[in-house]
Amino acid sequence: MVRSSIFVLGSVVSDAVRYDGHQVVRCLPTSVEQVAVLNNLDQTEKYDFWTEARATGKPVDIRCGPSDCEELKVFVSNESIQCSILVEDVQKAADDMLPKGLQSSASFALDEYHTYDDIIVWMKQLADQYSDIAEYIEFGTSYQGKKLAAIKITGSKAKSGKKAFWMDGGIHAREWITTAAMNYMLAQTLEQYGSDDVVTSLVDGLNVYYAPVINPDGYSYTWTNDRMHRKTMMPSGCSSSPGTDPNRNWDYHWNEAGSSTNPCSESYAGASAADQPEVQAVQDFIREHDDFLGYINFHSYSQLWMSPWGYTSAKAPDYSVQNAAAKAAVTALEAVHGTRYEYGPISTTIYPASGSSADYTYGVCGVLFSYGVELRDTGAHGFVLPADQIVPTGEETFEGIKALGQYMIAHDSGVVV
Repeated sequence: MVRSSIFVLGSVVSDAVRYDGHQVVRCLPTSVEQVAVLNNLDQTEKYDFWTEARATGKPVDIRCGPSDCEELKVFVSNESIQCSILVEDVQKAADDMLPKGLQSSASFALDEYHTYDDIIVWMKQLADQYSDIAEYIEFGTSYQGKKLAAIKITGSKAKSGKKAFWMDGGIHAREWITTAAMNYMLAQTLEQYGSDDVVTSLVDGLNVYYAPVINPDGYSYTWTNDRMHRKTMMPSGCSSSPGTDPNRNWDYHWNEAGSSTNPCSESYAGASAADQPEVQAVQDFIREHDDFLGYINFHSYSQLWMSPWGYTSAKAPDYSVQNAAAKAAVTALEAVHGTRYEYGPISTTIYPASGSSADYTYGVCGVLFSYGVELRDTGAHGFVLPADQIVPTGEETFEGIKALGQYMIAHDSGVVV
């Protein structure tokens, strides 16, 4: 398959937002006062906070431009906040992520990032190639008319009462590694079914869904216009930062903690709950199709495996089993390349976030094993993770998924794990 849509990128890149000379600065607040200072700075929308100020000792990553980096450094110095440079040039880092040899490449490489159009073509090809165990499904349409698609892997053994496991990526447009890791795991699941005992038992035990891009408008926009765009593309009333944060828009405790009513905010919750067609489509599918036992919404970055709740610091009714399953997943993940993940509830592990996907699937749909997972890394590259980390990320995450799948199936069958 020729990557025609990626090649087109080269002809439109001159019209895209560029980040030459932009840096990512990491600050480490050592007091609650410094955390508050950084939170207040975040609220001004002057800088692009890649991570939020959430607690003392937790790093805060901030992108600044050539015209305001020095001002930021003076400001944090005056507040006695220690900071250092993580990414020297955001544009160079973003350019380095793009696949090379575009005119001659004729296959879908799992160690490269891909456009939405190419991913859809590839998914259809996979469904044809593995038609005996999988199917391509479309479950909705984005604001701009792009199809929301997934591969459903059922395996060769029909089983009544079989539950399901849904995974999606690309909800936040600039988080490219989530989509690339999904592509890798999708391919491995199909290729290893029937030859790998764990993969085979996972698919025979659960209908497994992979939806690599559930914010196709925003994701496509990061390829053609603005690499750092996070939100959807439905107009929100803010020309400088269009769209809504699709992980603050779900119809469960919408617009409470950790969301914003400011259309220009990166955490803008939308005009009303689930008013984004992409969110509505996933909500409806999870609620109305299959009997889902597991759900994961992949993000980047920070290396976190998180369960409900996001909207409150109170523990979920099934916290113990959710946390135990998360521990099994991150233990298996770490065994591959030594990558360490924290795990625990969303609100206390990263920050309060209402209207999130995992809260909705657990709170409304009753999906017991619902998670939000932040993939690599912990900030050295952030949203511009080099392509040479795609396969290692996919490898370790896939082991985590297999361990989680085993735990889910065993728990659902009444086996003590």
